[in-house]
Order: sequence, then structure tokens, then C-alpha cells
Amino acid sequence: MKPLADDILTGAGQIAAYIGWPKRRVFYLLEGGQLPAFKIGSRWCARRTTLTNHIEKLERAVDRGALIRSAKDD
Repeated sequence: MKPLADDILTGAGQIAAYIGWPKRRVFYLLEGGQLPAFKIGSRWCARRTTLTNHIEKLERAVDRGALIRSAKDD
């Protein structure tokens, strides 16, 4: 099992670098509750594994939507 410190990203900058998005966009999404993260004091933090799982879940939802639309067209 990985140490917790290896899984935690601290600050919008680290989170943005991990997912490859601009820092301002990530900060906007964090403030809007659209990314799974938490605050310690005034600093945003997130687990790498939680972010990865969240993105994979979004991908599966899009794939299911495309599959449903395709079935309706048949």
C-alpha cells in the first residue's frame, strides 16, 4: 500500500498539473464542488486515486450515454 503522502495533492496548482488543466479552471471547478477535493485550512487537497476514479466514472457515463443514443437510433 502506498503511503498517504504519495497520494495527496496539495493546492490547486498540483491538482491542475496532475490532470493537465489550467490552474484557474481547476480552482473554479474546486470552488464549485465539481471535483472531488477537500480543504485543509484554506488549501485545496485531493487524492490522486479519487481524482482518477472520478474521471473514469465520468468517462463511463459518457460511454453509456453514447451506447443508449446508438440503441435508440437502431
